[in-house]
Amino acid sequence: RGVGGSQREVDDFSLEAQVADVAAVADHLQLERFDLWGMLDGAAISVAYAVQNPQRLSRLVLWAAYPCGVEIVRPGAARGLVELIRGNWSLARRAIADVTFPSGPTEFQRWFSNSLRESMSPEVAAKYVEFYATVDVRPFLPRVTVPTLVFHRRGDRNAPIGAGRAAAALIPDARFIALQG
Repeated sequence: RGVGGSQREVDDFSLEAQVADVAAVADHLQLERFDLWGMLDGAAISVAYAVQNPQRLSRLVLWAAYPCGVEIVRPGAARGLVELIRGNWSLARRAIADVTFPSGPTEFQRWFSNSLRESMSPEVAAKYVEFYATVDVRPFLPRVTVPTLVFHRRGDRNAPIGAGRAAAALIPDARFIALQG
């Protein structure tokens, strides 16, 4: 939503709007059943889609999932990042690349920073940080009925591994795998 080849000028970054986007893509591709993979805030969107459309999914795979944004991002930190994005998008992109790929290599961090610049406006990035920091899928997690695998990297700087464990613990019969790297 608002990223890459999508329509750039959007205001609604709600969970409902993003779940509707997943449904629209699945419908457009005429997918009757498919596997769904989601990462970070995309994991939240995937969980909500899985609860609303279990008949369409074969499996759900989550990477760095978290139940509730306020549990992993202090509101002041989110506001600070949003202000940095709106005030100095270049510096914010480098900071995001460093947090996302803390062990480099620097060429990959540079590539990621450039891809952020090319794929979204600073305002869209700010709205995504606000979404990431406030989304709450705790009510959805116990209602997931499709086979679910939750991966999380030890030492993840975006969402602590405990958040992934907590998300997996709330999903009936989910399997949790901790990875190095």
